[in-house]
Amino acid sequence: MEKLAIKLTDYILSKDAISEESYDIYVYGFTCFLELSISFISTFIIGICLGMFFECILFSCIFMPLRSLAGGLHLNKFFHCYLLSCFMLTATLLLVKFISFPDYISLIGCILFPIILFIIGPINHPNRPVTEEENSIFKRKTNIILVFCILLSIILYLTKSSRYLFLEFITFADLIISSLIPKLFPQVHKH
Repeated sequence: MEKLAIKLTDYILSKDAISEESYDIYVYGFTCFLELSISFISTFIIGICLGMFFECILFSCIFMPLRSLAGGLHLNKFFHCYLLSCFMLTATLLLVKFISFPDYISLIGCILFPIILFIIGPINHPNRPVTEEENSIFKRKTNIILVFCILLSIILYLTKSSRYLFLEFITFADLIISSLIPKLFPQVHKH
């Protein structure tokens, strides 16, 4: 991704659209844009191919913000992170497609798992270092999202939306696993 970002930045620099001083900022911006674009496009393609577009949207709306705010495992190369993310999404959607849990078990998990994530708190990772102040902001935002997710799970339970409730349950399990890996296996994230 970075090579393409450098080419794009070199191109706009050659057109005098940016200054030399802004070069690194543009490389970083293009890299982030390209990585996010590929991730979103792949996510939607997976959802469409599995006939689970709305489930894919719900997964993304819960997983992506919580994963970026709560921290946890961060692989040191985009491609590795991308493959793991695609695998997790596909596995989660296939579980939801072919397995069902009683709604009360999913609801209990959807209430307990956010509490566990709250207790674990944001995970600082060597591949994505953050300051104390950033951690404080991340924790506050994470807690707001967790409360919203608990309320959503109650609504899904009351409306008997079993498939979406189970999806939320599995998504929280994914989040807990990715949060605990760096704590339980610190050697996994060493450079």
